[in-house]
Amino acid sequence: MRTQMRKWWQLIWSKKKTVSYLLFGVILAALIGAWFMQASSQAPPPTEATKPAPIPSPSKITVLVAGGDESPLGGPFVTNENSGLSLGPNALNDAGELVFYNSIASFVTAVDANTSYISQQGIFRKVGNTISKIVVSGDPAPGGGEFFELFSPVANQVGDVAFVARVKTGSKDGGFSEGVFLVSEGKISLITTLPNPDLWSYVSVTPALNNNGEVVLKLPVADDVHHQEIVRVVSGVRSKTVGEEDIKADLAQQWPSIADGSPLAVNDAGDVVVRADGPQAKILLIPRGQKPVTVVTVGDLAPGGGTYLGVGLSTINNRREIAFGGLIDVQQETSLGAITLASGGQFIPIVREGDPAPTGEIFTVVAGAFSLNDRGDVIFVAGTSGKPRMIGGLFPVSGGILLYSQGQIRTVMLIGDPSPLGGVFLGMGSPVLNNTGLVAFDSSIDTDGDNNPNNRGIFAVDMGPRA
Repeated sequence: MRTQMRKWWQLIWSKKKTVSYLLFGVILAALIGAWFMQASSQAPPPTEATKPAPIPSPSKITVLVAGGDESPLGGPFVTNENSGLSLGPNALNDAGELVFYNSIASFVTAVDANTSYISQQGIFRKVGNTISKIVVSGDPAPGGGEFFELFSPVANQVGDVAFVARVKTGSKDGGFSEGVFLVSEGKISLITTLPNPDLWSYVSVTPALNNNGEVVLKLPVADDVHHQEIVRVVSGVRSKTVGEEDIKADLAQQWPSIADGSPLAVNDAGDVVVRADGPQAKILLIPRGQKPVTVVTVGDLAPGGGTYLGVGLSTINNRREIAFGGLIDVQQETSLGAITLASGGQFIPIVREGDPAPTGEIFTVVAGAFSLNDRGDVIFVAGTSGKPRMIGGLFPVSGGILLYSQGQIRTVMLIGDPSPLGGVFLGMGSPVLNNTGLVAFDSSIDTDGDNNPNNRGIFAVDMGPRA
């Protein structure tokens, strides 16, 4: 059972975070619930000697935006769990400005006049107490047509936003096209159209964006979805960074693949990190204008013991530190999820399953969602061995969002904690962390005590600069 759960976890974990933000809470709940029942029966409880000293909870959690709030278009944001409210990478800059995705309740667009409908979707910015529109479905798209479907955005420190969208063109060839777009200084431009949608799904692309406005993404080579290359787009000029054939030649890697859906990350120097599959999966660092370098590969020794059995998501900061997720094989048929920081040629353990948690319990699940800032701090989602809470009567869940900083782990939010909207937190999406220590996260809320989500919001908590 444990081996089967690992395989499912690796499969889900390797997919990128685009439209899956809508499903992330459900997937995470299922993982934590199933793993909790397995792990809690196997892992010994921490003794007084192994329990860490409790670290005080962070400052007050505040609401940034929630279902029911008035949108810039006049209608309220959708209040139910299907609102789609979510955060993308780097959604919170150092000035505390937030970029987020949500749906608006008072607008309905027909997808099929006979069967299905979707709420109007939008990408928004919050500065201080003011929420403004960046782009919404129905807006004119550059090159003609109008935006029909939007997907969770990627932001940078200077206010640029990149996103993937489906455009309704009204043409006879199906009436839709897909593309990657960049919003800079209030102007929307087309970065690239996506290949034939019969061969390539627009939900498979999530761009990376740095503070210089450079967009990096993976695209098929000549519409062949089985072979991809990483391309850069700067000021509208597109150039190839690396392809699978380059990886094969440079690293002597047989049948390498970067087509597994794992997201890219790029820093301001233009360094790119990506996962490459093959006989031995790797995390690769691709410096601008240079050949790819292996950061970690399956079989490498892990800090704290064991070897890496698998590698997953990765990200990079402006100090060229790389945080990555992995499975660590500690003994036969036993593997532990973990997050590691590669810094200065060393592997620094952030967290692994079985470690003591600041709640006095142990970590039972280390999920794939995490964020890294330029200080080397890591915000992550994890399950613990605490008393689980039944969500919707289906999944027993215990855990929350935690912050690693200077060797210490602190609690940001736990499932079941009181929500500033009333009721309690029931789940969480992918948290983001800026360089000042401010954390933002989205979560579902139970306001009537039945353990079913009936609203969703984005929240902030100031964890403060590290000492």
